[in-house]
Amino acid sequence: MKTRIAHTSLALTRAVSAAFTLAAGLLCNSHEAQAEVRFLPYASARYEHYDNLFALPDGVTPPLATTPDQGRDDNILTYTGGLNIDAGLGRQRFTLRSYGSRAEFDEYEQLDHDEYGADLNWNWRLASAFDGILGYGRAQRMVSFADALSTQLLVENQEQANASFNANVTPTWRIESRVTRTDLESPRPGAAGLDSTETLKGLGLRYQGLGKLSLALEGTQTDGDVSGLLLSPDQEYTQTTGQLSGDFRASPQSTLNANIGYTKRDNDGPLADQDAVTGMIRYSRTLSVKTSFSVRADRLMNSYLIANEVLTTIDTGVGLTVNWQPTLKLGLGLNVTYRESEFPDQPAFGSTADREDEYWVSTFDINFQALRWLLVHPYARYETRESNDPFYPFDNTVAGIEFRVGLQPAQ
Repeated sequence: MKTRIAHTSLALTRAVSAAFTLAAGLLCNSHEAQAEVRFLPYASARYEHYDNLFALPDGVTPPLATTPDQGRDDNILTYTGGLNIDAGLGRQRFTLRSYGSRAEFDEYEQLDHDEYGADLNWNWRLASAFDGILGYGRAQRMVSFADALSTQLLVENQEQANASFNANVTPTWRIESRVTRTDLESPRPGAAGLDSTETLKGLGLRYQGLGKLSLALEGTQTDGDVSGLLLSPDQEYTQTTGQLSGDFRASPQSTLNANIGYTKRDNDGPLADQDAVTGMIRYSRTLSVKTSFSVRADRLMNSYLIANEVLTTIDTGVGLTVNWQPTLKLGLGLNVTYRESEFPDQPAFGSTADREDEYWVSTFDINFQALRWLLVHPYARYETRESNDPFYPFDNTVAGIEFRVGLQPAQ
């Protein structure tokens, strides 16, 4: 789901806290009591230029402009400090990813704001039969202008808790289960109290007795609830998916992952139910020590949150990622993605035809490890969205450079 919100579940928070308390007990009693902890603090400064900051259609002037010099472009300086921790003790492993940042705008100073994020995960294992993940994350960030159709500063807060439990029933059969709850408070113009929550539950059976090929059959159910909508009551929906997936590792340098399934969304209220064939295929290959690439195609059913309602989208996308590291200090990366979004039973403005979008994003990154403690990261991104709804087309070019110091490894 592109945007989801809600208030934190107290019961879920207590469950996660209890789980991490149990983790401490397991660590204390581990037979493999050799601890390994890595602290990776870092700080960075990023300066970037947007030529269409508010993702506006051609010919539209930002309403926030107060002088002739203020147009669609702006420069942003972002300061960030963070700490990453990797800790292992025996079969247990903990990871923490955290950061805080301040964004300052040259022209539109009223958009200055703070952001932060933290994710804590426990990858646990009991003997060789049971394993899983317990995680919790929280983030505060600015709502994308491309999604909000607004030029005012909107800040959203998200919390997510997830858990998985897997059991190796036999050497070839494995049961996999997972639960994820996502709560997000993401305001929109006229709907300052927009709240939504999604709870996903999944259960699957995997067969690992085919050598390099692993097959799994999984079913998931997602329950969604949105409140605070503009001029409409709360909205609820249930989305179910059944799929068959496969992972094939042809060699240490080549992997293929794919799934095919069927997804159905049942909406409470006047909105029409939707269904679609969904799936994904991804191929990754390492060509040499210096070069690797991956290609991906998928078809998914997602949600798109606006002030009035939650729209159902059927997204079909393709992507290409290429990484090349000519020297130990220099790495180059290219990523190109295309996504076509259909909005069933949601007419475009001024038309009887359903809204359809086409969205391209191309990103080029350079990572130069100038010194052991200094990473220099220039980058450029071009994005364009075409739509039969006149409010949504835009194109935007971003160019920036980041200087990162500390023990954070290059990404």
